[in-house]
Amino acid sequence: FVAGQALGGVFVVLCSIASILFSNDISISAAIYFLLAIFVLISNLLTFIYIEKSHLLQIYSSSIQEINNEYEPLIQSISSDDNPINSMNITSLALFQRLYVAYKHTKWNFYGILLTFICTLSLFPAYMSKIQPSYPSINYPHTIWTNRLYTQVLTFLLFNVGDTFGRMISSKIQIPSLLKPRLLFFLCLLRFSFIPLFGLCHFPNTNGFPYIFKNDFIYAF
Repeated sequence: FVAGQALGGVFVVLCSIASILFSNDISISAAIYFLLAIFVLISNLLTFIYIEKSHLLQIYSSSIQEINNEYEPLIQSISSDDNPINSMNITSLALFQRLYVAYKHTKWNFYGILLTFICTLSLFPAYMSKIQPSYPSINYPHTIWTNRLYTQVLTFLLFNVGDTFGRMISSKIQIPSLLKPRLLFFLCLLRFSFIPLFGLCHFPNTNGFPYIFKNDFIYAF
């Protein structure tokens, strides 16, 4: 499973929360946040240099080279065609046929992924980051939680943690099965119901429009 992006999101949010808790001054918090980013970049660079010289990567690179050498005669035979335009057309046609066959077998999964991205990016982060505590003066008297930590914890951190565990769980437990692509597509379509549900949470400056979910636990759930 591909969890690097989700784990990266969790790490970024944790760094942001740590910088906020370290100082109430926004300038100092921003400086700490970017210093952490520089530290991570340097650490990744050193790790990459170490891995590049490791024995495991050399074995992997040699296996890739063997695969390339195996298909080298085929590539040379295509490139040595008398008419390069014909060889290009044949190669493009073969590629198009493969893509079409793959599309026929995975079209429902493809559209499901497309709907998932459309729904997710419609809500997160611009839409959801505007949601505020239901009763900040009663339940959350601390200004730092209301003004700075609420969105970081209940929106960004919760989203990325859920994204991480969702990828991990779906790699082990595949319900519904990939053999039922239409059911997966229908479940992806149901995600659009979150748009009006989040719209019923507490948004500021709504011209007096009432909101229904007056408990932050409902929003977090």
